[in-house]
Amino acid sequence: ASADAPSSDTATTTGLARHGHKRDSVMLTVTAENEHTVIDMVVVNMDVESASVVQQPAPHAFTNTLSVHLPPTKNQRCALKASVVYGGRGSSNLRRVQEISIDVPCFASLVPCARTERCDSQCVLPLRGIVYETQIAHWLEKEFLSPVPRLDADHTVHLRDIRNNAPVLIQLLVSSIVIETPSIALAGDLVQSMLQSLGITDLGSVASFPNELAIAQEVMQGIPECDAVGQRLSGDMSAHTALAKGLLYQAEDARVLRALGPMKEAYRNLFTLNQTILAQYKIRCNNQRDKVDSLKVLLQFIHNAARLRIGKPQVEVIDACRKAIGDDDVGLLAQAVKHGTASALAE
Repeated sequence: ASADAPSSDTATTTGLARHGHKRDSVMLTVTAENEHTVIDMVVVNMDVESASVVQQPAPHAFTNTLSVHLPPTKNQRCALKASVVYGGRGSSNLRRVQEISIDVPCFASLVPCARTERCDSQCVLPLRGIVYETQIAHWLEKEFLSPVPRLDADHTVHLRDIRNNAPVLIQLLVSSIVIETPSIALAGDLVQSMLQSLGITDLGSVASFPNELAIAQEVMQGIPECDAVGQRLSGDMSAHTALAKGLLYQAEDARVLRALGPMKEAYRNLFTLNQTILAQYKIRCNNQRDKVDSLKVLLQFIHNAARLRIGKPQVEVIDACRKAIGDDDVGLLAQAVKHGTASALAE
C-alpha cells in the first residue's frame, strides 16, 4: 500500500509481509522516501472494538524505517488505516501526520511451509483440479501475503495457520480439489473464496471433520436432557405456586382469627417455600441458558458445514442438518455434513 507524496520527506508503506520470527503476527514495514526523514510513530487502527496498534522506535533512535507487528485478522479482506507521524532530523518539534490505507488479503494468517502433516479432516470438491491450476495460482497471489504460496510438483500447497499452528493443505487432483485442515470454519472460508474466484456458483462437496462432528453430536445429545429438566422444573414450579397460595390463605385466616402461632408457622413455611422456588428458578434459568448455548453451537456448526458448498447444495445441507436436529438423529447429522445433498442422503 502506498500514498501520493505531498512533499519530499513523505512516509510511505513499502510492504506488508509475514514476520519470520514472531509466530503469531504479520509485519507492516513503513519506510520514508527521504533517508533524512525520521519516523516517530505508526498507529494502525485494527477496527476491532476501536483497538489500535502503536509502534515507536527505540529511545533516541533515528530511523526512516519502522516495522509494526499486526495480530492475525479474520479470514476476510480488509483495509486497515494507519497514521504515520514523521519529521526531519534535528531538534525541531514540527511533525507531520500522513494517513495510509493498508490492504490486507483474506488469508494473511496462512503462511507457506515446507511440508504439513496429513490430517483426517478434509473437504473434497468434485472439480478437475489440474484444469484450474492457473486460476488457483492466481487466487493464491490475490488472497495470500507475500511470499505467495506456490503449487509444488505434486500440485499441492502446504500452509500453516499462525493463529494456532494448525496445518493446512490444498491439493489439486485429476478429478477433485482436496482441502485438509482441522478447522471446518477455515475450510469453509477457503472453499467460498476459491469458488468465487473460479466463478463457480453451484457445487457440492464431500466433507469429513470427525473431531468437530463429535463435539456437535455430543452437544446435540444433551439438548433432550435440557428439555426434560425444563419440563420437570416447570411442573415443580406449578405445584409450589399452588402450595404458596394455600399458605398465604392459611396465614391470612390465622391473622383474622388473631391466632399468632399458626400465622407465624404459615409465614415460616411460606418463606422456606419461597427460597425453594427461587433456587429452582435459578436452576431453570441456567438450564435454559445451557440449551441456548448448545443450539448456538449446533447452528454455527451447520453454518460452517453449509459453507463447504455453494448454491443449491448449500441450502440442501442446511435443511438436512435441521431435519436431523429436529428428529434427534445424530447419524443423519453426520451424513448431512459429509454428503450435504438430499440425493446423497437418500442413497
